[in-house]
Amino acid sequence: AQPPHPPIEKALGGTGLKVVTLTETMPMAVEFELWPDSAPAPTGIAAEVIAYHAPEHAISKQYAALLDKMLGGLKTTEANTLLLAGLKQHVGTSTVLLNLAVVAALKQKPRVIIVEANGSHADLAQRLGRIAYAGLPEVLAGSLALEQAIVKTALPSLHLLPGGARMPQQKTLTAEAIGWLIAWLRERYDLIFIDGPTLDACAALTVHAPHANGIYLVLPQGETAAPKGVAQSIGRMGGRLCGLIHTHFET
Repeated sequence: AQPPHPPIEKALGGTGLKVVTLTETMPMAVEFELWPDSAPAPTGIAAEVIAYHAPEHAISKQYAALLDKMLGGLKTTEANTLLLAGLKQHVGTSTVLLNLAVVAALKQKPRVIIVEANGSHADLAQRLGRIAYAGLPEVLAGSLALEQAIVKTALPSLHLLPGGARMPQQKTLTAEAIGWLIAWLRERYDLIFIDGPTLDACAALTVHAPHANGIYLVLPQGETAAPKGVAQSIGRMGGRLCGLIHTHFET
């Protein structure tokens, strides 16, 4: 607050007496000017998430049909956890997962969450038009509460647990820790999508596989079949291979 103004003296009706009037203390006003360099860059949902931008597009309907087949092939209809794993990097696994999650949030399930568990990159928050500086690694390390790590998206029923700023240490990335995480999420969400490690990241995939109701292998364009014995390998991890998803890139 500003200090009081100096007192004002006024004569009192020819008596020679003076009255001292004290002015009221006034609050100090403030005004903020944003420095241009500190303003966050505008972000939006990535164009490849076509199920969000054009729900009636033919490709969006392909994703809707794909989700129906995936859910229809599961043995349980409650608390479904779907893990997508790429045969290798850059086959479109995350793009497929984002579109499936959007379709589910719009039409299938009221509460959907994506878990970003692919340690090779952590960009799902950005692709969903959000900024995230922490996530799964910090939760598993005990430095961040799970509730604080979850990010809301433009769709009220779709949330994200991002990959965070750093990779989790091996001692925190355990089957027990992931089991606790999935159990917590199943109490609060109807459908959980895990953007999982690639097939060649066996150690990381082994941690997540037992906690998924279904595992789906994403194959690149031109790949006509999964590697021999992949179902048995996933079975030994404690998971269940439920299907193959073939991606096609227009040239």
